[in-house]
Amino acid sequence: MNIPLLNQLTKKRKRKNSLKNREMFERVMLPHIESAFNLASWLVSNKNDAEDIVQESYLKAFRSFDSYADRNSHAWILTIVRNTSYTWLNSNKRYQLNNEFDEDHIECDNPATQLDMTMKDPYEWQVIQADIQSVHRAIDTLPVKQKEIIILREIEGCSYKELAEILDIAPGTVMSRVSRARQMLLIALKQAPAREKSHEL
Repeated sequence: MNIPLLNQLTKKRKRKNSLKNREMFERVMLPHIESAFNLASWLVSNKNDAEDIVQESYLKAFRSFDSYADRNSHAWILTIVRNTSYTWLNSNKRYQLNNEFDEDHIECDNPATQLDMTMKDPYEWQVIQADIQSVHRAIDTLPVKQKEIIILREIEGCSYKELAEILDIAPGTVMSRVSRARQMLLIALKQAPAREKSHEL
């Protein structure tokens, strides 16, 4: 996707270095546009809305590019996309945010969903065993805060340092958040066959 409104925005800016700023902005930020669109698409579950969110996010980023100061460009633009997506969710799908899972009270006592903790890496093993469509469906059932962690870490490949910046949490909290999100994804994968069977009835 492209950002056609950047042309209009650049024309409106009368600063002498606006063209130079735009060239630098495009060089630094446009390589991350697919990641931005991917994150927005997962968070709002609608590609058309995601395109609007990404366009708005890039315009915000362009307007505040003077404050960028050579930070991590990937984390910087994804932070803006995340915040813009949450603003959209608050305005359009408030129920998705209000129905958040309490990540401090994960229940895994049900034998049907409990992980086999004797395995060295049960998360990786089960994800490998599942087909891509099943994984995508399972991700889509997660609460938005867990969904974003899975998308950022497992699909976009963000480092723990980037996650701390994007999610605005302490670095020491990142690993536990990732672990809990992975655990919820495994639970969703285990429950998927039962869910699909119930839909067939």
